[in-house]
Amino acid sequence: MVTRGRPRTFDRDAVLRAAMQLFQAHGYEGTSMADLTAAMGIPAPSLYNAFGNKEGLFKETVEYYVTHDGSATARALREQPTARKAIEIMLREALGPIANKTKTHGCLVVLGATNCAEEHREIDDFLKGLRQATTKPFTSVYARPRQKRKYLTP
Repeated sequence: MVTRGRPRTFDRDAVLRAAMQLFQAHGYEGTSMADLTAAMGIPAPSLYNAFGNKEGLFKETVEYYVTHDGSATARALREQPTARKAIEIMLREALGPIANKTKTHGCLVVLGATNCAEEHREIDDFLKGLRQATTKPFTSVYARPRQKRKYLTP
């Protein structure tokens, strides 16, 4: 298969992480293409060639976030035997970086488009879909039977 154009000269994970930090700090609308190209260290044509546009970059960045930084929530809901334990793990994972001052921007899925203008409704709908998909695992974890406490008699 013949490819056209120049080969990519950037690390996709690194540019997605740089974009993620900007989107977490400033939201979708508050982050400009100039900010993105500067933080990512790539020229605008490379960004457009790799991601299509700002919306495409944002969506891929959110998917990157969900599978990397945001995966603790899904993992806790899937693996923990009780709702209490799942929530405990989720809170530890969420608050640990904040307490250690290594990350303070919060969840990209929740905060990425908090004040979304009408012209960016598709971004808001994309994030709403991800948030709604998270409610199903919450519902199923709450339905799990409670662990018997050692101090309770049968």
